[in-house]
Amino acid sequence: MATTTFKNNYRNICIVVLCFVGYILLNWFSPFLMLLNYDFVRLFITFITSVIVMIPIVIGYKLLGDKGNYLQVFGVEGNIKEGLIAGGVLFLAAWIFSIFSLDFLRDLVYVKWLFYIFIEVFVIDLCVQAFFFRKITTYTGWSFFRIILFYVAIYSAVALVTAFVSLLFNSEILSKIGDDLKLLNMIPMDLLLKGILSLLRFILTASFLYWLYVEWKFNLWVVVFSHLVLNLANGLTFLKIPIFILLIVTGVIGTILYKREKGLPLAIKRFWS
Repeated sequence: MATTTFKNNYRNICIVVLCFVGYILLNWFSPFLMLLNYDFVRLFITFITSVIVMIPIVIGYKLLGDKGNYLQVFGVEGNIKEGLIAGGVLFLAAWIFSIFSLDFLRDLVYVKWLFYIFIEVFVIDLCVQAFFFRKITTYTGWSFFRIILFYVAIYSAVALVTAFVSLLFNSEILSKIGDDLKLLNMIPMDLLLKGILSLLRFILTASFLYWLYVEWKFNLWVVVFSHLVLNLANGLTFLKIPIFILLIVTGVIGTILYKREKGLPLAIKRFWS
């Protein structure tokens, strides 16, 4: 019985990883569909792109044999009121941290642009949180950071393989690799630092959203609206501290205080082991 369960879990993990890799690849190449800048066409393309990148995820759900209506299968049946409250708290915090800056509200003026951001965030969280993180959590029972490292490793591996394949099919680039390698020592330190900071931000954001998702009983709406505010606050600082870091701290403290007030234990108890 234990052997059968292990084999089933191993099969399911392989399905999740392969389908998630398919999502990553489609998500990376989807911007080519956005070359048309006409408002109506772009709105239409936004929906088409969202449908396309979700194809591997839908296939994954089918292969895993998940049953129930689509709201249950895709994990969007959570309490949307909790999501709006969580997003509202972070929105207020972001506005305060930005010293009530109008820059923070610049995207809200453009309703269409805000709609595009929401669709993008919703699809990402549907594929990353509701599919990858929830399924891997279910099938592995791994600790929090082990799952995060697995997630980062998959993204990194896909990026490296994609870059390598691109080089193989570009003879002009291959002929210049030798010269390019000699130029590696000439890469500005500030550019290298920006790359490292971008990676750290990627890991920190993924960790926060996954933690939030689990602590709020897999309520996808809490993650979606929180993620939306993080995107709106992108690039803003408070006393030279990126506001998105302050929002993450606010979200963690707010969740902990809310659970203590309700007498609820934290869902994640193992971070490393």
